[in-house]
Amino acid sequence: MDELRDIYQSALEAQEAGEYEEALRLHQHFHDYAGRQERNLFRFSRFALHHWLELAEAYPPALAALQALRERETALLLAGETEIRIADGSSEDRFPLIVDINRLLDDDRATLELFRQFQANMPELAAQAFHQAVDAIVACGDFQLAHSYLPEPMAAIKQDAADLNRIFQAMAGDTSKPSTVRLIGETLGYAKQAVLQWQVLKGLGKAEEAGQFAGDAENLLDRPSLRRVMRKEFDQPGTLLTEWSHSQEAFWLQDEA
Repeated sequence: MDELRDIYQSALEAQEAGEYEEALRLHQHFHDYAGRQERNLFRFSRFALHHWLELAEAYPPALAALQALRERETALLLAGETEIRIADGSSEDRFPLIVDINRLLDDDRATLELFRQFQANMPELAAQAFHQAVDAIVACGDFQLAHSYLPEPMAAIKQDAADLNRIFQAMAGDTSKPSTVRLIGETLGYAKQAVLQWQVLKGLGKAEEAGQFAGDAENLLDRPSLRRVMRKEFDQPGTLLTEWSHSQEAFWLQDEA
């Protein structure tokens, strides 16, 4: 695993030194080979694509290569190869990788159009993949499509709040890193789903229902700190995810316990 990490580190060093051609070669090698040796490294390789994008801002061939990667993965997905095989015997869904690349390329429309093709050709798998595409669907303003897949908002928020309250109660006093990571992740998940439902309700012209929903999403939480978090997230959607993303690189590079 150290050798595989070294490939990634070497890509960053080459990029920093202005050795852009070598940096691109190493980014591609890490993504296509090293990152597909183990599940954790593959998941990290998805996150690490943002460094590839940083390279593309200074070196246009890196942008072309990232776009080519997207086209390759999209073609495989539409041909029915919905999973990426990992050398350790596991597998990962291909659709989220494409969504990640589209997000980096600021191309929500591509994700929406791909999801519509996915929906037409493989509706059951599209339903499973919806949560990966919903941000792009909402960003593109197709609130009706999002609404058709989302659960009933009021019932969902009551259940989600009860689940989050129960998790925090069960883990009260546990300050270990794994527990902290889980609690942050659960809070992020709750906040994301709540804000999405709120945005869709507003997008459908249901302003009163959206306001009631936002109030419930906050007030159903037991802990004052969580209620403050939700107020912050409704005021500025995406704040929590931005803050949390900065800790992901260090987390995924750790050895498994």
